[in-house]
Amino acid sequence: MVSCARLKELTTLDQNFDPKIIQELGIRQSYGVVDTYQHIAPVIDMEEFMFQLTSFLSKHPMCSLDTTYGSIDQDLLEVEDTLRKAYKVDAIVNCLGLGFCQGRAGELFLTMEPGLRQARIENIRLGRETRLTKDGNPSAIVHTYGHGGGFAPFGCAENLVAIAKSIL
Repeated sequence: MVSCARLKELTTLDQNFDPKIIQELGIRQSYGVVDTYQHIAPVIDMEEFMFQLTSFLSKHPMCSLDTTYGSIDQDLLEVEDTLRKAYKVDAIVNCLGLGFCQGRAGELFLTMEPGLRQARIENIRLGRETRLTKDGNPSAIVHTYGHGGGFAPFGCAENLVAIAKSIL
């Protein structure tokens, strides 16, 4: 865990905005990156964080947690009803993780170097699924992905919550 004092110290340090960082880090020009920045940030122990997050969420009746892992190898919209019934949920938040290559038919994802999250070519995706379900009803899927591992997580999370609440 990062102490409050350490976080305050990190916020006082200068941020480094400089397009030369692109060459320094050897980022491929084919990615189309035109400007970069560096900042000092704490490293999160994800195993500890996930334990604490799971513990926190399990105490809230609005949250449905399932630790069963698997894969979905088809368009999420096609299996939405099945998943919602199986997990007894009103909405599905689709936040693609590392190694996920299937999303919506025809979408292309990049694995950025040396990032741990995928980046989407077009931009991030944050919004409700616009296609209708097989029954012709509005989908209850909310998408949030393509951040590349470090783009505005708090703002996106707030927007995600607002979108999910609009479904309920």
